[in-house]
Amino acid sequence: MNPITFDSFKAQREHEPRRRCFAQYPDIHPNTSGNPYFRPPFAEGIKPVFESMTALRLKRDMTDGHCFCYLNTPEELSVAQEWIVAQGSRVFLRDCLTCSIALSVNMKDVTTGEKTELGQMEYNAKTNDAEAAIESLAEHLAAAIADLPHYAAATLIVAVPARPGKTTRDLPTELAKRIAEKRKLTDLTPHFSYAGTREQLKELPLSERWAAWEGAKLTMTPGGAALLAGNPVILIDDKYQSGVSANFVAMILQQHGAADVYGLYAVKTMRDTDNT
Repeated sequence: MNPITFDSFKAQREHEPRRRCFAQYPDIHPNTSGNPYFRPPFAEGIKPVFESMTALRLKRDMTDGHCFCYLNTPEELSVAQEWIVAQGSRVFLRDCLTCSIALSVNMKDVTTGEKTELGQMEYNAKTNDAEAAIESLAEHLAAAIADLPHYAAATLIVAVPARPGKTTRDLPTELAKRIAEKRKLTDLTPHFSYAGTREQLKELPLSERWAAWEGAKLTMTPGGAALLAGNPVILIDDKYQSGVSANFVAMILQQHGAADVYGLYAVKTMRDTDNT
């Protein structure tokens, strides 16, 4: 994982597209002069998962950021097609983490507000503190960890921490705790601490969110840093919006010794530019 900074995050946001759901765009293309090929629009997150689960190798196209592999036999074509189907509604996200994956988008239609199944589940868990929805989200996330090779090998998990002074139950914290119990992982969320204050990010325009995180002076206890040192960690959040929170917290984890940060989120918002 390359060093995460505000500049590297900002540079990533300049690239399009910033997400890929293979249920909508399978990205297998015919080739009139040879074999078909798989060509997703970016390598970040997709490449390590695809290669680990298929044993096929993706090459980077340095001219436009795509990656690709030729499917030279019917068997290779079948393996790629099966992998695409197996991803279901997952959304691969283009950011600075080693991998960033949401289980689904949160809405079917922004205009009507109709939610997906996981979107409704996340809404009920977040807005209504619905116990059944929280438990179901934790089960879905734990199942995804078991299915994704790099995630399955991690022994540490952490939630994007709640803002200082929050008194109600924090959904990401609760999800990380439950997933840790299901997967027998060490939950590092209690090792986070703030030396400053942080505004509610949903009230801020996108351009001010990174600065709000910096003002909170997020850090990790020496005990947490000792557990992180040289190890991968799974970062949990219920909703991925602009990516500011996940990338900032991943930067803090990296600064405290994390070798890789694998982001996993219940849902991705339909829009990438909230509160602009």
